Amino acid sequence: MKPHHELDEITKHRIMELINTCEKLDLGNVSFKYFKELLDFYMLEQGDHWQLVVVLPFGKRDVYKIAEGIITYDYSGDEELDKEDAEDDEAGDKN
Repeated sequence: MKPHHELDEITKHRIMELINTCEKLDLGNVSFKYFKELLDFYMLEQGDHWQLVVVLPFGKRDVYKIAEGIITYDYSGDEELDKEDAEDDEAGDKN
């Protein structure tokens, strides 16, 4: 599977610089927005790696794993489908 939005080299560089800054400041997360492309970026420290979620218009998103300076595409999702799955799981837990 391919991501909905390919990360360019400039964006990858910015992501790595933000992670370096977060580690220096002992911050566990950071987010930013590309207004021209209508993209939201959310990064969260997950123990030995970072998770990057790129949210695109219409609820689509790509998830990446960042470890040892390497950004690896993990999977893509759809916010509406994920919300429906969560509601189904919740309804199943009540039964």
